[in-house]
Amino acid sequence: MAIFQSIVDSRRNIRKGYLPGKAKDMMDALIDVADEDGRKLNDEDIIDIMLMYLNAGHESSGHITMWATFFLQKHPEYLQKAKVAGYLIIIVHLNLQITKGQ
Repeated sequence: MAIFQSIVDSRRNIRKGYLPGKAKDMMDALIDVADEDGRKLNDEDIIDIMLMYLNAGHESSGHITMWATFFLQKHPEYLQKAKVAGYLIIIVHLNLQITKGQ
């Protein structure tokens, strides 16, 4: 937890050098947001939200990959089509590199 607190602390210190106006990224938005009574999120809330988004993104990608693999194994005809599509993407990419002289 200390590493996340150090990230929030570091951002707060960086922000002291400029006036908070338009949010630059999600961390800035979380630091700037206030409810209708003017209450702002505390550091623990900001860390919890950042961890939630970090985990949500990881779990979503993992689940999508798992299910795609599962269904492709169950349907070899679609697996073959996916392989062909992948090869075509590589060929097109290589051709673009060759024509650009890279």
